[in-house]
Order: sequence, then structure tokens, then C-alpha cells
Amino acid sequence: MFGRNSVLVVTPSPNDYDLIVSSLVPEELEVLPANCLLEAVLHQIATPDPYVVVYDTDSPEEWREALRRFLTVRPETRVVLVSRLADDQMWMDVLDGGGFDLIMKPFQPVEMRSIVRGAIAGRANTVAAA
Repeated sequence: MFGRNSVLVVTPSPNDYDLIVSSLVPEELEVLPANCLLEAVLHQIATPDPYVVVYDTDSPEEWREALRRFLTVRPETRVVLVSRLADDQMWMDVLDGGGFDLIMKPFQPVEMRSIVRGAIAGRANTVAAA
């Protein structure tokens, strides 16, 4: 894999950020915070990492716009959305929009770990195939 394994977490909630970070501790990932879409996109532009973005749909910016922006800046980015309003239709919309996965709040730490691990592995496979 290129560089460090890092995950950018975009959420307005310090509690949700702490829960996501604690969920990912066993994976030994660098978890980076962003409070809004602009901060996250600037981070994407400035550094080769992260390969995975976890975006909380409680953030002020609409999730479809956030997903489009992340993929415009770096198309190989794996975007995982976290939402308390998740349902089957939203999950299909996320996948159709280029997102990696959707996690419903409240989530279990093992679910977050598994999905982020899959996103990192998927990113590594994409880079290796290129």
C-alpha cells in the first residue's frame, strides 16, 4: 500500500468522532478529523492520504454533494457514509453515486472496523491493478 493507512472522519459530533476512532483502534490506522466538507476537501488536496473518508450525514453539507466532491478531488477515494436515516434506498443511492458503503447509526464498532478495512483493501487492490 502507498503511504500510511489513514482515514479522514468528517462529523460535527465529537462523540461520534470518538466512537469512530475507538472502533478503529485495533486497525492501527491514522484517523484524521474534519469538521466540515471544506476542511475535508482541503485535506484531500493537500496530501496523498487518506484513501478512505467516513462522512457523517449529520454534517451541514448534503451527503450527495459531499460524495461528489470527494470523488471529484480524488476518484479512487473510498467514501463510507454514516447516517441515522439509513435505509435500503439510501444504500442503493450511495452505491450508485460512487460511495463505498453506508453504515446506520448507531453502529457497532466491529461493523465500522470491517467496512473501513474493506474500503482500505479495495483501495489497495485498485491501486495495484492500475
